[in-house]
Amino acid sequence: MLKNWLLYGMVILVFLTFVHLNESPLTYGVLYALFILPIFSFLLARRARNHFYISATLSASLISKKEKAELVVVVENHHFLPYPTACLRLDGNHTGLGIEKKDLYFPLAARGSYETIFHLEGVYRGEYELGIDYLAVYDFLGLFKFKHLHPKRHFLTVTPAVFPIPTLPLDPLEVELETRTSYLHYETSNTVSELRPYQRADSQRQIHWKATAKRGELISKEFQPITKRGVDFFVHNTKISGSPELALKKEDRLMGYVASALEQCSRSRYPITLHYLDSSNPLPPQPATDFATLYREVSRIRFDYKDDFSKLLNNHAQRGQPASHVMVFTHHLDDQLLSGLQRLKMSGNHLVVCTFEGIDEQVANQLSELDVHMIYF
Repeated sequence: MLKNWLLYGMVILVFLTFVHLNESPLTYGVLYALFILPIFSFLLARRARNHFYISATLSASLISKKEKAELVVVVENHHFLPYPTACLRLDGNHTGLGIEKKDLYFPLAARGSYETIFHLEGVYRGEYELGIDYLAVYDFLGLFKFKHLHPKRHFLTVTPAVFPIPTLPLDPLEVELETRTSYLHYETSNTVSELRPYQRADSQRQIHWKATAKRGELISKEFQPITKRGVDFFVHNTKISGSPELALKKEDRLMGYVASALEQCSRSRYPITLHYLDSSNPLPPQPATDFATLYREVSRIRFDYKDDFSKLLNNHAQRGQPASHVMVFTHHLDDQLLSGLQRLKMSGNHLVVCTFEGIDEQVANQLSELDVHMIYF
């Protein structure tokens, strides 16, 4: 645009020289027109700037790493004035995405439309906010720029990679009473606790035939729920120090290991509870066994919190929950976190800590004294 102003200024200087050499009503009329023309162009473009309609569609809301997606944008011009050059600018948090171009230039015909595409690629795991920042159009002289804002936003989630990992050091599922179970639906989720006389409401399948034969009367089995020892996943999702690219790489590696551990535990049918810092959800997390649901949740965890992560560990220890497997995925070990790990261990939990290689030797010794299983990635 500066180039156009310089060119227009040179044109005016040339005409001023021409008027000086050849004064006439015609030359003065042309000179006055040159001064008035930018004002006319400005007013015309200003009036037409709100006669646009922008629609954007994301081809997919969930993609894996290295998979591609498209943001398809259609711009409609409802004005009689054509625009030789228009520009769409992509806006939002897209540091973990591969984008060919963030600015796309195209011509826009009078009362016409134009479709263009932003090509995206998943590079790092995370949830990214995308949208059109604005449509920029210029007056027919190219001297003034007008922006048409587009506030609508889209969210593109890049899922973490799931890769083979060594077998996790977790004990088998525990039940309160070891007993033979059958394929019947009520016996796969319950176990026999006692025998009692038969009642009318009892199913025939509840009858204990051996005890009935011995006692000479109908005897039923009383069931109680099986208590399974689940796995609590604690994800240390505070902001990672370092350059933005290095922080994204560490975050991506950590969450890839979380997803891989989730997949292994889901295959073993462990009830899994995800714990992480999340200001948008004040409710306590609930256990789940469906890997697809957990995988989507893990893909959207943000690493922009500055809260004390050790509070999550301390609160869990204070609730007096039954002992379980606890897996802590962390990018940084400090004294506060060590204190939280100690409280979890004292509560009888089976503790596994997953972190990056190269931790302090003194910290490693403290964890060894707590009998904590360490996994490095």
